[in-house]
Amino acid sequence: MVQNINLCTPNVELTMTVDPLTVDFLDVRVMREGNKLAYTLYSKPTDRNTLLQAYSFHPNSLKKSLPYSQFPRVLRNNSDQSKTEEQLGHMWDKFQQRGYSNHTLQKALDKCHSTQDTSKDSSTGRLVFPKTYTTASSQFKQIVDKNWRILKNDIYLPEPFPVLKEE
Repeated sequence: MVQNINLCTPNVELTMTVDPLTVDFLDVRVMREGNKLAYTLYSKPTDRNTLLQAYSFHPNSLKKSLPYSQFPRVLRNNSDQSKTEEQLGHMWDKFQQRGYSNHTLQKALDKCHSTQDTSKDSSTGRLVFPKTYTTASSQFKQIVDKNWRILKNDIYLPEPFPVLKEE
């Protein structure tokens, strides 16, 4: 299919990578490691450092917020701590190449770590089940509540399965 699309116009060339153990999607690479899935931040080999220059005439608030917006992506999109540290260093270097000071970068990184630590501590232990709201939503909740003990004992659901609060 990709070859046929590439024949349509000389201005666009699509590429495709097929790997049975790895899937690259947007800025995340998902890998199979044994019987588990791991993930890491991904960028294409052709990716360039296009971060906003620190000496641009954009507002200072924007330039200060950029490291704070990018560091959490590294923290969030990595399942392996050593890879996280490696990619944080790489992101730091990219910002330095664009003229950002160590002080600005360290403040942003410290803020990201403190925010991440706080969010871990404030975990409610609830099971989140996103669904589209419809007129049948209240009936759906009643069914789940009625059958909660069955769901709780399902061996295919992740452990630990939270306790349903009675309301």
